[in-house]
Amino acid sequence: TEAGAAGYFAAKQAERDTRHRRYGESPFVVEPNIKEGRGGLRDLQTLYWMARYAFGTSTIEELTDPAGPGGGIINETEARLALRAWDFLWALRFHLHYVAGRAEERLTFDLQPVIGARMGYTRHGRQEGVERFMRHYFLTAREVTRLTQVLEPALVRAALGPPATAPETDAALARAGFELADGKLMPASAQQFHDEPVRMLRLLRVARDRNLKLHPLAMRAMIRNERRAVLLRNDPEAAALFLDLLCGRDAVHNQADGARWLTVLNETGLIGRLIPDWARIVGQMQFDTYHVFTVDEHTIEAIRVLNDIERGELQEIAPVATGLVDHLQSRRALYVAMLLHDIAKGRGGDHSEIGAELALEVGPALGLSAEETEMVSWLVLHHLLLSQTA
Repeated sequence: TEAGAAGYFAAKQAERDTRHRRYGESPFVVEPNIKEGRGGLRDLQTLYWMARYAFGTSTIEELTDPAGPGGGIINETEARLALRAWDFLWALRFHLHYVAGRAEERLTFDLQPVIGARMGYTRHGRQEGVERFMRHYFLTAREVTRLTQVLEPALVRAALGPPATAPETDAALARAGFELADGKLMPASAQQFHDEPVRMLRLLRVARDRNLKLHPLAMRAMIRNERRAVLLRNDPEAAALFLDLLCGRDAVHNQADGARWLTVLNETGLIGRLIPDWARIVGQMQFDTYHVFTVDEHTIEAIRVLNDIERGELQEIAPVATGLVDHLQSRRALYVAMLLHDIAKGRGGDHSEIGAELALEVGPALGLSAEETEMVSWLVLHHLLLSQTA
């Protein structure tokens, strides 16, 4: 029944949220739980169970058939990626159990090189086998997360009908091509993201300025049109929107919240299309004692700390920074430098020097002035000085 499907979906979503809170909200922690963590096996199984409950399907391929249940709610590429993730995660889990000699679900540092070698990952160029293996894991976890955001809203919609457009959709929103459903922001038509990809960034700014949550169907539309964002490179409006999302403040509380929007841009894949060098650090592992995330996630976390400093939330532990942060010559230079500080990780050589060179290209592409770009490059070049001194 319709009520039955709604109740079942809600129960599964609540179960997953509880599990993620317990085992880690980020798929990019360096010792991931491959079964219970975000982007792990259980997330894939949850999608399978939801589809089976709604449509009685027993394979993911059945969901690609336009004449089948749900009317073809995913495409063949998405189905292939799901199967690839399924095979990889199960193979990994079997190896993990064999090597540990018990039902171990955490891929700990000591087990990573052993299992990477068992699964055939060898050194390629500058990348060690274990780094290649872990990057494959993180990209798989990211794929599972993205698949959830593509398939689940479509499952809910197919089983329960389309969301009702909320009466509070006002004329300005409608003119911009957006609407509210269940109080959340979404495009009036997913086609507009394909035809005019800059609207994806406009949607995020509207969400920020009006303090609105994104509808799951909006995330689905952005992920499906991610490749179209390649057209936005060197587009002045896209650059301005991106910088505003990174450095701007929300209209309700006038507080910096760039990390929130970076998370969305990274999960949808848009930032890797806007800034090609970013795509190279997604899922990039760091084997040292003080990085608990992959490079991309570490960078977003660094921006989050900067947001916290600006909000005055770190007065106790960072009084000097808190006192200085309201007297910056250029917030844009500081934020872009933070965004790019580890952009050259994993390329061999000194990542500070290579990053400083890259900053000279990325700065103007994002619309920074020559002076701002020079400052960004200098900050990236010297970003290790503080930790070395400490």
